[in-house]
Amino acid sequence: HPEYPSYEEQVEARDNMLRKHPGMKFVGCHLASLEWSLEKMADFLEEFPEAGMDLAHRIGHLQYLALEDYEGVREFFIKYQDRLIYGSDTLPDGNEDPDQFKSQIHETWLRDWNYFATDEVMTSPYLDVEFRGLHLPREVVEKVFRENAESYYPGA
Repeated sequence: HPEYPSYEEQVEARDNMLRKHPGMKFVGCHLASLEWSLEKMADFLEEFPEAGMDLAHRIGHLQYLALEDYEGVREFFIKYQDRLIYGSDTLPDGNEDPDQFKSQIHETWLRDWNYFATDEVMTSPYLDVEFRGLHLPREVVEKVFRENAESYYPGA
């Protein structure tokens, strides 16, 4: 769709808006649409100190990045532990069985929790190889899975 702004134009427009409002708290959904690069995600968080990122539907990207740079992904989470928020894009479409949907959500959450909290060898629907969990410190996992959401979305 050439009539729509490109990815680069959209990201630049977002960043220009954040530059104009440096004190505004902001959550960049889907790892701020920079999920393909730890360096770009870190650059974003460094440039915009009030910004955070949610992980919604981007865990597979992090797992892929960790195949190349396990320690880098782990260090990223430790460094930016106050600014990363676990999230999900999964919504019911009205056609699924409610109990089955609840079970699916719980399984996804548990798989994601295990990825961040343990060093278990695991698999993912997004990768064709086994990989190891990040085994982040408990306080980091608690921030990512609960405390940061409470900070960025008070009263929600």
